[in-house]
Amino acid sequence: MGGKYVKIRQDSSRFVKIVSAVVVLVAGVFAVGIRPASATLNNSSCEYGEFCLWDWNNGSGGTREFYWSSGHSGLPWVGYSGYVRNDAQSAKNRDSECTFRVIDDRGWWPDDWQDIPNDGVLRNLISSVDNENDRHERRC
Repeated sequence: MGGKYVKIRQDSSRFVKIVSAVVVLVAGVFAVGIRPASATLNNSSCEYGEFCLWDWNNGSGGTREFYWSSGHSGLPWVGYSGYVRNDAQSAKNRDSECTFRVIDDRGWWPDDWQDIPNDGVLRNLISSVDNENDRHERRC
């Protein structure tokens, strides 16, 4: 009789360990931060959770969507021929919590930059970074 009790206790202990491991794994995924399930990267629609750049003023021309800090060299525009090469002219930040900084890296000279708050407002870039932006940074 005692042997069955020990076996059941061992099985339930193993079950608790497995469930605990799954809970920790799921919690870790959410702690790292997963982009919203509704967002679809580079579908030409600036969705919640994305930082978006456009080739022309007022959100026209090709678009490029990001969830991360990135250089602008060689990434293709979506819906427009050509590549993102220091030539974005407008931006919108729909990130859930962070500001994005658009930067013109001027080498030895101080960088020019513009912060784009996470308010979902489409903005034309200021003249010092308009058509002269090497990268952007997600700043939380």
